[in-house]
Amino acid sequence: MPTTGVFSFVLATAAVVYLSVRRRRQRRLSRFVCGFALQEVSLQYQLLRRLQQHRGMSVGILNGDESFEEPRARLQAEIDSLFKRQIGQALPAVFRDVGTIRERLPRGWQTLRQQWRGWDGDHCLQQHNALIAKQLNGLVILALESGLLAYDEPRHRHLADIIARRLPDALERTGQLRALATGCAATGCCTALHRVRLRFLSEQVRNNLSAVCKSTQAPFGDQELAEVASVTMKQVDRFLTALEGELIDSAKIALESAEVFAKATQALETQFSLAESVLQRLALIHAHDARVQGRPSLRVT
Repeated sequence: MPTTGVFSFVLATAAVVYLSVRRRRQRRLSRFVCGFALQEVSLQYQLLRRLQQHRGMSVGILNGDESFEEPRARLQAEIDSLFKRQIGQALPAVFRDVGTIRERLPRGWQTLRQQWRGWDGDHCLQQHNALIAKQLNGLVILALESGLLAYDEPRHRHLADIIARRLPDALERTGQLRALATGCAATGCCTALHRVRLRFLSEQVRNNLSAVCKSTQAPFGDQELAEVASVTMKQVDRFLTALEGELIDSAKIALESAEVFAKATQALETQFSLAESVLQRLALIHAHDARVQGRPSLRVT
């Protein structure tokens, strides 16, 4: 009987040690996956910025403004480079659905870059919208599969939700607005359908950014981030108000397409700056967690 008791004690101890080691390994894997995901999110935002710019410039060209061609060609090369960089990064096994999207997006981009010259402005806009929608869907899946949306701390989960869901929605509505308004300015007129679409997008941008601002406040936000979001909202609202007066509700369009594109780009860049602030906070959280556990962190670039 004593031998049986000793054996049971040793077995129980071994089980405890095994479970402890397993949990530590799982935590290390989780930290690595989250760190990788933050790098991937940063890359996706770089790609989003350029795909949106390419959309606006392409629509401007197809509506008669060839001055966009040189910067559009540079953007095309940058997008090619970003896709090559993405393909060159091996995915951890946990990213199943992300891997599938990763394979499809470059193919969709290749089709678009080869065929866009044969489309009209509206079709070009629609094809860009569809490609970017797939990319943003992949961003949400990345955040889910990596565990970014399952942080233990509610505030950390909240920041991840802003960067993966809330801000991309606002950015994409603004990007669509820029492309459509640029096309209208290039032709010098807005159809009734385009005006309806522009008003709808303008309202969506305001609503989405308002939701982002509220999400940066209590109980899980911080004062500095809330102030950045508030400034962003005011700058974007000023742009939308001016666009409504000078283009959407104006019987005659006096704005040049390059001017519309530039002003809309400023409104977009303030939102991208807000995204960078949120991403930096998540990177600091990850770096702190890694130091606490005695492992090096991944730097977000």
